[in-house]
Amino acid sequence: MKYEKGLYIDTYRVSLPLKEKGATETYRVRDASGLLLVVKTGATEAEHAAAPLSPLFEADRGEYVVYRHINGETLETRLARLSSLDYDEAQSLTCELLEQLGAFHEKGLAHSNLSADNVMIELGGDAPHAHIVGLSSVRPVAEYPVSQDLEAVARLIYFMLNGEPPDRVKVRLGNLPRLEAVMMKAFDAGFSSAAEMLATLRGEGIVSLSPK
Repeated sequence: MKYEKGLYIDTYRVSLPLKEKGATETYRVRDASGLLLVVKTGATEAEHAAAPLSPLFEADRGEYVVYRHINGETLETRLARLSSLDYDEAQSLTCELLEQLGAFHEKGLAHSNLSADNVMIELGGDAPHAHIVGLSSVRPVAEYPVSQDLEAVARLIYFMLNGEPPDRVKVRLGNLPRLEAVMMKAFDAGFSSAAEMLATLRGEGIVSLSPK
C-alpha cells in the first residue's frame, strides 16, 4: 500500500493501513485534532456520487473520500458470532438499510452488491446500527433495477433471522410476522421502492402475498 503508518495523506496521519483492493486503498487515520477517521483513496466516480448519502460520510477531497470511523463489525461477522439475530434487532437494522437505500434510489443510484459483508454494524450505543458500505459497487438504476436491491434486503432479512443465506425460499401459507411477509413480497419484486418497503415494514398497509 502507498501509505505506511505514520505517513500523511494531506493533513490525515495514517494510523493503520486497512485494505487494498484493485486501485482502492483504505486507511485508518487521525485528523489534526486527533479524531479517528477512515480515508479511502482510489474511490470510483460512483462512490464519490454516493458517499455524501451515507451516514458515515465526512468529506470528499476529490482524490479520496473521508468516512467516520465506527466501532463495530460486519453483519457477516456478527451472524457468524451470534448465529442469528432476534426479531426486533433484525427489523430495526432492516429499517436503517432501507432508509439508506432509499436515499441512493432517490438520486438514481443502486448499490448493486448489498450483502452481509457490505453492511457494517455499529456497536457501543443503546442499540446496534446498520451502515451500508462497499459503495464502489454503486451503479445507476438504469443499469441495476431497484427491485434487485430490495431483493438483496430480503436475502439479508432471511440471513438475520435464520443464520444462513437463503437457497430456495418457500412461501408458507397462513399469517406471517410482518418482517417475514415483507421479505417474501420483496422476493416477489412486490415493492416499487425502498420507501414503499420501509413504510410497509413500519405497519402502513397490509402485506398481501401471491400464493405459489
